[in-house]
Amino acid sequence: MAISRQQLSEEIASIPDDKIAEVFSIVHRYRVDLESTPADGSAQANDFAGIWADMPDEAFQDFLRDVEDRRHNAFSSGPAR
Repeated sequence: MAISRQQLSEEIASIPDDKIAEVFSIVHRYRVDLESTPADGSAQANDFAGIWADMPDEAFQDFLRDVEDRRHNAFSSGPAR
């Protein structure tokens, strides 16, 4: 799915003002990581160490709850029949 900068700008424009700092943090970290990623696209696990260090505590706790919920949902349905 090709997304234009215009579409991205429109999505960002619809985010509530009190969430803009979180979105900026994510986009900024992504851009910085792109600049420091080797040209072949490889990355080491240590490259991600501390990636959430500047995330506000409340947002980080929400993230952890989301991960826990997703893991629970992914593994609680039992074996496929």
